[in-house]
Amino acid sequence: MQILKKAFGEYATNCYILKGEQGDLVIDPGEGSFDWVMQNTGKIAAVLNTHGHYDHVYDDAKLQRMGAKIYIHESDAFMLRADPFETMPESIEADVLVKGQEQSLEIAGFNVKFSLFAGHTPGSCMIEVDGVIFSGDVI
Repeated sequence: MQILKKAFGEYATNCYILKGEQGDLVIDPGEGSFDWVMQNTGKIAAVLNTHGHYDHVYDDAKLQRMGAKIYIHESDAFMLRADPFETMPESIEADVLVKGQEQSLEIAGFNVKFSLFAGHTPGSCMIEVDGVIFSGDVI
């Protein structure tokens, strides 16, 4: 697995692209990440969100329109529908709601595990992909 990383937006939020044979995963596409993601992916299989704050999900809607499935913990899905900070350009519905304390999924040949670490947000998660952990804002 090849991992690309670049920071975006006023909070320098890291956006990741995980390159895979069956498609790529994008994690936390913050404000301004869309063009970079599109330049560096062949086929986006899914967008995985560590949590629902706008600096992590800002470009979700654009990527969803390109065919990417949006994943977020069910406890943070409300932030995609109605941004409490009123900073999102548009609202969307997630395609897949992650449930419970821990959920393992197979996405485009990747083994993905969401682990709930509520606190920063109700649905803040660490995401493990093939043994690599992406923590979002969990310290």
